[in-house]
Amino acid sequence: MRKTTERFFGRYRLDEAACVAAGGWEAVRAALVERNFQMTDERTLCRKEATLAKTVFCDYVLEADGTDLASGLPGWRERCRALGERRLDALGKACYILLLYKDRVTEEDMRTLKRLQTEVLAFERAANPQRVGGTMLLVLADGSAEAGFFYKMSDPVNAVYDHGCRVLKEVFGELA
Repeated sequence: MRKTTERFFGRYRLDEAACVAAGGWEAVRAALVERNFQMTDERTLCRKEATLAKTVFCDYVLEADGTDLASGLPGWRERCRALGERRLDALGKACYILLLYKDRVTEEDMRTLKRLQTEVLAFERAANPQRVGGTMLLVLADGSAEAGFFYKMSDPVNAVYDHGCRVLKEVFGELA
């Protein structure tokens, strides 16, 4: 059983954590509005964007509490699902970027973030193996350091996830 699990999750190899400049929610909201995101509610912004391949991406940025990473995932997933049902076109792809705010991010938090992101990617693929129409990209925002951490994929098998990584770098800029 363990080999099967390792083989299944092994497909989603995540690189070292990337870091973007992510200040408080007010600063993040201002940066997103500057880049044509629109407020859908107090804690969510959305932007629709078409690519040259005529794929429509709906990018959502959601603010959430990241103090308890391990137990928060089901609630975050449900929040994203509700948004997708309400606003996503049938042919579009949704990228849900969750900014999980927490003070003083630890190494344990980073290991938990990596494990949760791997589980999210594997779950999405298992739920719909033919077409991944949406993905959650978890960003752990350290309020004290004004930095956000996320994991990039070394071999992008999920185009929506890869798109979300590009959006993060475009909006916030990558830190060293």
